[in-house]
Amino acid sequence: MKIINSYKEEVNIHPDFEYDVDKHIEKGNHNVVDNIANELPKFQSGGKVSEIYEQKTGKSWETAKQEGLTDGSYENNIKLRSDLLSGKYDKPKESYESYKTRIGKLNPNLSVETKDYNLKGAYEGGLEPELTNNNGIKEYHLGSRNPKTGEILKSKNHPTYDLFLKGEKEAGYEVYEKDGKTYSRNNKEDISKATNFNDAFKIARSQMGANKIFEFNGKKYGTNVAGEKFEPDDAELEKYNLKTHQAKQNLQRQNEIVNSPYTSKEVTKLTSGYKNWESIKKRNEEINKMDDANKITSYHKSTPDEQYLIVDKKSGRMHLYKGDKLIDSFEVGVGENKGDAQTVTKQINGKTDWSKSNKSTGAGIYTISNVNPKNEHYYGLPSFNMANENGIEVSTAIHGTPTSRRAKLDDDDAENNRLSNGCINGKCTDLKNMYSKYNVQKGTKIYILPEDEGNRIELQDGKPILKVKASNREKYLSYTDKEGNIQKGQGINQSVNTLSYKPIKLFIDKTSFEKDVYQWNDTNDDKEYNETTKPFMQSLVDNKKAIMKASKISSDTYNELAKMGFGIYGTESNFGDTHGAIGNLGRAVNKFMDGKSSSSPDVKSKANTYGATDNNNSVGYTQIRWSQLNANEVNTLKELGVTSNKDFLDAKKAAITTVAILGIRYNEQLTDEQKKDVWRYLPTKWNNRSNYADRVKSNSKYLSLKQLQD
Repeated sequence: MKIINSYKEEVNIHPDFEYDVDKHIEKGNHNVVDNIANELPKFQSGGKVSEIYEQKTGKSWETAKQEGLTDGSYENNIKLRSDLLSGKYDKPKESYESYKTRIGKLNPNLSVETKDYNLKGAYEGGLEPELTNNNGIKEYHLGSRNPKTGEILKSKNHPTYDLFLKGEKEAGYEVYEKDGKTYSRNNKEDISKATNFNDAFKIARSQMGANKIFEFNGKKYGTNVAGEKFEPDDAELEKYNLKTHQAKQNLQRQNEIVNSPYTSKEVTKLTSGYKNWESIKKRNEEINKMDDANKITSYHKSTPDEQYLIVDKKSGRMHLYKGDKLIDSFEVGVGENKGDAQTVTKQINGKTDWSKSNKSTGAGIYTISNVNPKNEHYYGLPSFNMANENGIEVSTAIHGTPTSRRAKLDDDDAENNRLSNGCINGKCTDLKNMYSKYNVQKGTKIYILPEDEGNRIELQDGKPILKVKASNREKYLSYTDKEGNIQKGQGINQSVNTLSYKPIKLFIDKTSFEKDVYQWNDTNDDKEYNETTKPFMQSLVDNKKAIMKASKISSDTYNELAKMGFGIYGTESNFGDTHGAIGNLGRAVNKFMDGKSSSSPDVKSKANTYGATDNNNSVGYTQIRWSQLNANEVNTLKELGVTSNKDFLDAKKAAITTVAILGIRYNEQLTDEQKKDVWRYLPTKWNNRSNYADRVKSNSKYLSLKQLQD
């Protein structure tokens, strides 16, 4: 994004700041915008890194280049910043004894430890002696307050304690007791009047101390900084409605980020924020290139306290994880027959007939539904029942290995681990450890990795799901038993209810848009933008949840289709462009003379002046033929309030219609392979001209998207 600041200079705005800048521009707060614009180049050229460098090393910034630690580029400055935060270049911390010796040379009384002054606290707070002039007598003194914690260093018996307290209160500081110590904090300054986050944070930290929560610009933040573990008590969390499981997970995740040496984060933000969609998508794509097990563990980095199991049928192993850390690994037996179909058992006269079962360990995501500490059917060992993603208990369970099968384990041949009727067979010690040592209990997730070609674990809408190839889904509905008879299957434990709505915000590169789309001889460009383009965009934001539900597409898919819909809008109507009567007449004549010509009157004139509103006509801002919609598309549009092609001339309803139809055609007309390259294949389901997909993508470039992330 580029803006013109108050000095008429063109400045680049980083994507992370675009939303804030847009809002400030709308409110006319150009001084704030200038601050953001001016701070950003400083950060990119190393200004912020230089501050950390000088603070950490005690050297001037110039020495960093002289010593070859950076060449001043953005990439090397960021690397240096990570090293600095990790403590790699910290100057050696002065010892307490050395501190006392040094300040004692300025004033011998300063180095003497007494009951009336907390000298160790002054050292920990980084206080340095200050030269004072009292009635002509000059001498060095130490401050009375630890600037880092707010603790008052003088005891109540100190001769100037009462005088200091009086000065604190007159200056607007609140004095309070905590854990047997006395503190003061500044309550005079108002956080709500701070013009930027840095000032707000300084006020909050000064007034509240550590492990507190404050609000700024509608978002909640913690008062701790990098290196301090943020641990607010339950009362503080409850005060801000954050005493929830999700809030605590966010808090834990933010703590990890803040304390990591490989991040620029310095403050704990407690509420969700909008992130650039392209960055989210890139991260998801990187994860989805991993093998299935790594996709799962990468996702669980955000849930460091959650235990779960991963069963790898190919290797005959079951792994216990906590977060992304491997806790233990167990050898197990799995279904005798390879395949991902859900385990099927057949009951004949009240008894299980294994010859008619499929003997397959079904792939997918399960949950432990019940734990039996001593299952008498399996040698008194713990056993674990499982439920699929529909919450239905399945025939697959984790239990002890029958004696007749035990010889096949421990022989280093994974093929011999194909020994069960579909259940997961474990060893005695391992099952006992799972129950007693690791407390694997009801509610624990179990990921059974797929092995059939075309099936895979995939990160979608921020969480792992099992994706199943269409032909495989059909195959799992039946199977041939051991005696050669066709039996009815139970399908596969495919992920369900995967549609997870996440709000979005849309932004347009107005500078490029005006440069490329606006015409020198068109006086209506601003009117068209405000009355058509902006409502089209806003409709994409407001109706995401409804369209996802009606078209049965994921949040991730919607985001791509929203941009694609905007590209189609630009391609079919030149972003709602209108022409004069003479121009429209000329285009109408060209279209009449050559039916294949792309020349047409503008969409409004085409419908209103030339009467092209028949169901066989292309109508509206994205040129849709009602007669070519299938029954599913028509019913979906009616569900969304679009009942005829007249609605296509309403920018808001045109946006709804376009993305809803794209969503249905994504599901119905693209193969699994084509869905991996949606920008190449899906636009051709709208218009099959040879260069149509390229034009749609080109016209979508003006639009950027941010999504609310946990």
